[in-house]
Amino acid sequence: QLAEMRKRYAEAIEWYESVKEGDAYLDAQLRIGKLIARQGDVERARAHVRAIPLQDPSQQPILIQAEAELLSEQKQYDEAMQVYDDALAAAPDHVNLLYGRAMLAEKMDRLDITERDLRAILQRDPNNAEALNALGYTLADRNLRLEEARELIQRALELRPQDPATLDSMGWV
Repeated sequence: QLAEMRKRYAEAIEWYESVKEGDAYLDAQLRIGKLIARQGDVERARAHVRAIPLQDPSQQPILIQAEAELLSEQKQYDEAMQVYDDALAAAPDHVNLLYGRAMLAEKMDRLDITERDLRAILQRDPNNAEALNALGYTLADRNLRLEEARELIQRALELRPQDPATLDSMGWV
């Protein structure tokens, strides 16, 4: 990580490649993908992320989100959206994928998708503080339905009263 911080990407990749198993394995592999993308080869970075052998199949959504984030960081929003759309076609109720797509849609100024996905999360889990806050903040940031935004953020604060992001959202609304 020190080599990465110093922008010595080739050296950082070598270190990350030396992690072959254990708790740090997946993170090391994902960091390799990010560093490849930072060096300008997004397609190779995507291929790397897709090829990561998982220690547990339940980690697959993490790879999907990582690929979408690689694209988003390179401002390839449409391609990132397609990654989420494809994944959600197979797993339409996956909360983390819905949330990731909602946040990407917010960057794209696609409030319809953002709101739809966050409400889908809240329909399944009305006490999802992260989704409550995200939807409330999104509405407040656009000066839309401020009373509803306040109510959403207030519910999130009741669930996580010390959460800095939610406190900031309440100040924003």
